[in-house]
Amino acid sequence: MFLRGKGNKLHVYNSDLNTLVVKETSGHGLFSCRVHRDLAWIGCYDGHLFVFDIHTFEKRDYKKLQQGIYDIKLFADEWNGQREEFLIFGQHFGHVDIIRVSTMKKVLQTKPLKVNTIFNIVMTTRKLEICFCGYNGMFFGKLKRDAVKGTYELIMCLTETYF
Repeated sequence: MFLRGKGNKLHVYNSDLNTLVVKETSGHGLFSCRVHRDLAWIGCYDGHLFVFDIHTFEKRDYKKLQQGIYDIKLFADEWNGQREEFLIFGQHFGHVDIIRVSTMKKVLQTKPLKVNTIFNIVMTTRKLEICFCGYNGMFFGKLKRDAVKGTYELIMCLTETYF
């Protein structure tokens, strides 16, 4: 279990709720976490992303995204006959970043119009369609991949549902 503890540090607990380790996040509070392929992707305040090995708890990478990272979702896509995995990050003020898991490189950084703070991302049952659940409503978009370059573009649908 990963929690924000004293001094905005990352506290890692076992199933008995005993502290395993405390990791420094430079005072940036933990907002979200995703464990995938033996890595813990820790989304923090002001867009700070820390990646730790879950076995040694050593820091494997650090990235500065755009704003506070509230949600991290995994999705896979086929390109040139290869399955690739990506993480999509929903952030404060509606910012969205996508990182390729294998290289830990950003493949998209965008800010969809009208979307405010994204608290939850839902990959719908339609291929590469995403629902962004935000402070000001639900918004739908579709990822479009360039057939030659393999890069992504986020195309937002005009329909939106407010709650």
